[in-house]
Amino acid sequence: MFGIFAPDHDVARLTYFGLYALQHRGQESAGIAVADQGQVTVVKEMGLVSRAFHEQMLTGLTGTHAIGHVRYSTTGATAWQNSQPLVRARNGGTVALGHNGNLVNTTELRDELIAQGVKFDSTTDTDVITALIASHAGGDLLSSVREAVSKIRGAFSATVLTGKKVVGFRDPYGVRPLSLGDFEGHPVIASESCAFDIIGAQFVREIEPGELVVADADGLRSERVDLPGSRPAMCIFEFIYFARPGRHRLCARERHPLHRGPAQEPLRLPHLHPARRPPAPARSAHEAQPHPHRHRRQAARRGRRLHRARQHHEQPGRHALQSRRP
Repeated sequence: MFGIFAPDHDVARLTYFGLYALQHRGQESAGIAVADQGQVTVVKEMGLVSRAFHEQMLTGLTGTHAIGHVRYSTTGATAWQNSQPLVRARNGGTVALGHNGNLVNTTELRDELIAQGVKFDSTTDTDVITALIASHAGGDLLSSVREAVSKIRGAFSATVLTGKKVVGFRDPYGVRPLSLGDFEGHPVIASESCAFDIIGAQFVREIEPGELVVADADGLRSERVDLPGSRPAMCIFEFIYFARPGRHRLCARERHPLHRGPAQEPLRLPHLHPARRPPAPARSAHEAQPHPHRHRRQAARRGRRLHRARQHHEQPGRHALQSRRP
């Protein structure tokens, strides 16, 4: 995920480069949502970032703030309907959301929303989060996000875009990463700090588990949305699979001690023994005695084979004709 609030900058192009740096986190689809004077425009396509967007498309995406997403499907099929950011109408406006993670109570929340008349066009759990925020019409956007966070359970780092704001929030356990950066005095949000490097932004800090940050015309502010009983529990896959080596600050800091420990352990090879044939099973006295006619039958078979070989050598045509008979 990537999000930026930077008026007077080409936010769509900056988001494109940010997603390009985050391509290793998802290769199935890519999307960008841009807000310009309260209007939200979303462009998303299947495939890699470099194929989903072209120069004319980026030139036409003008605005003051934007979010982007590259998808690696975990819930929902690989289809355009499930590509992100997902969009829903809210209070006469539009809300776009990109999400990284997995919810564990998707079915219950979806059934609850369907009972309220909410319709779903996608099969991903991201649409459940978007619907929760959009269906909470009372209050401002932050109150809707707080209400949604209090209901969803599981792993979720998300960026939300409306006509006036960019919001980023992280689950109270911190399962999925989310970083905060600074681009020429403007806030930037990304899954990994490598997205800051490519656009020349500076890494500020990791967004804390259970933290919600808001970027708008008034600047940047944050608040806590912790749930009772939560504890930090970052996913081990970020260390060994997802995170780009050396680019995610937290993972890079933790990977070195993890490597150093096994490297200091002495090499212990198993003691190898030569292959030994297992002893033959014991046989009874009756089985150990050869059959009285055994050698006689073997000698008779050898004699018949020798006789046939001699006949074939002396009369090859005769045996050839016999071999053709049905």
